Amino acid sequence: MQTVQEVVFNSSDVVRSTETDSTVIGQEDETDSVISRQWDELPIELVELLFPRLSLVDCLRLPSVCKGWSKTSSFFWKGRVCPWLMHLPNLKYRSCKFFDPCKEYTQKSNAVLGAHDHLSLHFSKDGWVVITEGKKSVFLLNPFTSQVINLPLLPSKDYFFDGISFTSVPTSPDFVVYGFFFQICGEFVEISSWRPGEEEWSVLQFWQSIPFFPSSNNPVLLRGEFYCLGRKGELGVFNPELETWNVLCKLEPIHLTVPHYGNECCHLLELDGDLISVFRTDDIRTSIRAFKLDQLEMVWKKLEHLGGMTFFVDRRNSIAITSPEKNYANRIYVPWFEDGMNSNKGIFYCMEDNKYHPSMHRVDGPVTCVWMVPNLLSS
Repeated sequence: MQTVQEVVFNSSDVVRSTETDSTVIGQEDETDSVISRQWDELPIELVELLFPRLSLVDCLRLPSVCKGWSKTSSFFWKGRVCPWLMHLPNLKYRSCKFFDPCKEYTQKSNAVLGAHDHLSLHFSKDGWVVITEGKKSVFLLNPFTSQVINLPLLPSKDYFFDGISFTSVPTSPDFVVYGFFFQICGEFVEISSWRPGEEEWSVLQFWQSIPFFPSSNNPVLLRGEFYCLGRKGELGVFNPELETWNVLCKLEPIHLTVPHYGNECCHLLELDGDLISVFRTDDIRTSIRAFKLDQLEMVWKKLEHLGGMTFFVDRRNSIAITSPEKNYANRIYVPWFEDGMNSNKGIFYCMEDNKYHPSMHRVDGPVTCVWMVPNLLSS
């Protein structure tokens, strides 16, 4: 069994700026007239070539080397670095771990979650994670800067969101959190919203003539509207500006009947303005199916391969990126580990041979987890 290589780091170590003397490449000599250059004069394009070869910690620290290199923080948003799987070994765990599936590397963060109890990870965006504690408490956390934003309590202990998302970075003026609750019969949807400074959730309720049974995956924000994937492959759309909810009647679903909840994982992803759906089960012997929405014909078209794309899916959150390297293209990463949680071998499904890799004798996954792209900025 391969032992996990863990590097413990504190959030203060990650975000702390490093003041160092300028390092000079070469020394000016009167005889050969060698021109002195400083590190911050190195072209950003060359600096970014370092990222695929660095560990997670070094990726975090690289922008702090000098002012010029701080621009490389945008490198993460270009999709050229793999998302990390943030996970907790159990619901009472006090610190989280980060796993980079491309580098097969695990790191542990020291006690960034404090004394919270019964934690569950639900959604991530821009480096922030939506977490619930117990049955009523909800908060947002940036695990790299230790910033926390507490949200209003949920209305009751039996209330939960089938999906949750937010519009932008929590520190921006247009930041809004949206939670989606669907009645079990599929005829009623309740959408809650919260803005900074508000003391409770604002609620909109919609009755719908077409029953909609949501997947467990979170909504996707595209061009100002939230798209929710149903278990049959249908799409529901919420427009927050107009405060409207509609199920797209023209879209033919993938399934004729509603699969039983839990039998199949349904994921909705967005990349470069396209919506992509992924359907899979927890049975490693079954194939994963992926579809791309043709927005003109309003039909799901099956993808035989992903081309230069790589997907990262878990039960609640899904991320699609342009592959950082050719070797990682055409893969769908799932939140599993080969030979248990003490392994550095992540599991992916290859769309070329329609198989999971590596070959698995025993598969295990964290109790609660979410794919995320780190945000090192504190504002």
